[in-house]
Amino acid sequence: MDNNCNIVNDLLPLYVDNILSEDSRQFVENHLSSCDKCKIQLENLKTDVTVLPEDKDIKPFKKIKRKLTTRLILIIVLAAALLAGWVFVWTTWIPVKYVGDRFIADMNVVFMDDGVYLKRDNLSSRGDILIYDDNDGIIRLYIAESVPDHFRMGWYERTCYTKINNDNMKSEDVKQVIYTDKNGNTLYTLWEKE
Repeated sequence: MDNNCNIVNDLLPLYVDNILSEDSRQFVENHLSSCDKCKIQLENLKTDVTVLPEDKDIKPFKKIKRKLTTRLILIIVLAAALLAGWVFVWTTWIPVKYVGDRFIADMNVVFMDDGVYLKRDNLSSRGDILIYDDNDGIIRLYIAESVPDHFRMGWYERTCYTKINNDNMKSEDVKQVIYTDKNGNTLYTLWEKE
């Protein structure tokens, strides 16, 4: 075997795959026309190409498809649950931006053993109660926008009690409970001592 045979044997796989440059292909063909050993090597390469049998087992693909389908359904269900939760929160949020007759009708001042409470019914007066001051027996309060009360209360409770006097003011010392706007201006007198 001469040096050209070694070069051609290195190039034969590329020749069989038809990916040689034109000059290299011409060189291999010229050499093959005069060398029987390299021709035999070429024939061996052509017959050694084995064709893999076609795999007809599709069970792994069915498992993958089932997993992907299950995940897609789970994602859709979670997205729907998140959307429903978001819609629920934003449609039940009734921010306190006005004070109307119904709003005031749902609020009452209640005296209990341990203090004075603001009783709110039907969840129409949502929000946190801010007490401006309680000087001279007058309690001034305002309901600020906040998270709806049903997040703090049980789902079936319809009434919320919030203590509005502090420990320095006894229930019997309360003369008046006034509902104000956010600037402290009096809007309604909720309760007044007779």
